[in-house]
Amino acid sequence: MKKKQKQNLAIGITIGAIATGLTAYLLFRKKAKQDKPSKRAPQLDIDNPGSQAEFPTTATESEVG
Repeated sequence: MKKKQKQNLAIGITIGAIATGLTAYLLFRKKAKQDKPSKRAPQLDIDNPGSQAEFPTTATESEVG
């Protein structure tokens, strides 16, 4: 190959590698942001989530009849 063709090939490979690396970086960064909970998300105690009074309960047998 001529010297100019080799230079063009090297430039093309370099640009392709940079574009691939940048794309991978942005995708991993986006995924990492989605995996983390928001800083403003409420933190609840899973063992004791608090009062459940706001949710309706089902009727017992004595209430049904």
